[in-house]
Amino acid sequence: MTPDPPTAGPEGLAEVPRPAYDVCNPDRLPADRMAFVEGIHQQFLQAFGQALTGLLDAPVKATPAGIEQWPVAGFLKESATDACVVTLDLSPTRGQAWVGLSTRLVFRVLDILLGAPQTTAPSVRTTITEIEQHVLHEFFEVLIAALNNAWTPSGISLRKASIGTAGEARQTAQPDGTALVLNGKVKIAEDEETFRVAVPVLAVRLAALQNEQNPTSEVAGEAAARAALLEVVSGATVQLEAVLGGSSIRLGDLAAMQPGQILVLTQPAGAQLDCLVNGKAKFRGEWVAHGDRHGLQVDAVVDSAAAGKH
Repeated sequence: MTPDPPTAGPEGLAEVPRPAYDVCNPDRLPADRMAFVEGIHQQFLQAFGQALTGLLDAPVKATPAGIEQWPVAGFLKESATDACVVTLDLSPTRGQAWVGLSTRLVFRVLDILLGAPQTTAPSVRTTITEIEQHVLHEFFEVLIAALNNAWTPSGISLRKASIGTAGEARQTAQPDGTALVLNGKVKIAEDEETFRVAVPVLAVRLAALQNEQNPTSEVAGEAAARAALLEVVSGATVQLEAVLGGSSIRLGDLAAMQPGQILVLTQPAGAQLDCLVNGKAKFRGEWVAHGDRHGLQVDAVVDSAAAGKH
């Protein structure tokens, strides 16, 4: 499928392409909800740029650089070239988000914090040491605070879990699923560096749905979460079976049965059939003719909770 055309919006967002929504991949974020994410990303970038300007005592501007949808495993694999990956715990949903910081960005910030001239090219290294991570502590705090402040109004809170290499991040990550990858550019003086924020699509869909419904109670929030989960799995297939009923028989009588004999069931003639969904009764109805085929006409929905009591 071809991507949707760029859309007009707040300054700096007009060039951001919106990924198309593939109905064959329900774990992807629909294009009609991308504006919700763009607004959060723009708010984060503005706050992050302002905070970095104060921290580095140098003009900093953070701008969007596109939004993509990647498998989580693919994002972490590509992050192997980053200087470090910040792993964030999500709340109230269980899961993690990640920030991949490029080597040029990390070491440019590090050099400035250590007092290197801004005209000097950033050091060429691949990973940061424990001491360098300590020097960068306030930078990481500024980054996480700006992210959390931008996402919290939508219902997603973020807190630091760890900072390390992509390999270390993979050890605690759930590689299944898709992540919404929000790319950003940071311009420090005349140098422009990149970074990426990855948030699980399911968490974003839950937040978008709750934002649309504007829940005012915990019950409403739970209903929104259930609705979002149903939307995600609505494309899945299940096994349906029409079952008339059962009976009991001694094993010896079963072994002695011959063709032509009748096995008596407990249900009377003309009784309704149960429709099983993955082995559990969901509907009840009657057997009907439909052209040259037969089918089950649903007459009632089975109360699964009540059925489990009998």
